[in-house]
Amino acid sequence: MGGSGSGRQWYFATKNTTNDHWALDVRRWQRDGLLTSGHWFVWQWTRNGETVASIQVRAESDRVILSYRH
Repeated sequence: MGGSGSGRQWYFATKNTTNDHWALDVRRWQRDGLLTSGHWFVWQWTRNGETVASIQVRAESDRVILSYRH
């Protein structure tokens, strides 16, 4: 027990996983009609009813622009 490499001592050397990041669902935005050219909206993530992150999304004819601050 407790040999080299065991435990979380190498935590900072590990790679992030997709569970460590907020998800964006562009297909949902398309289904909901949010990706029409010239339309913009704010997408928010919440935890226990409180906003923990947000991003502004602007749709153009040939691209989607994401704006955020951290």
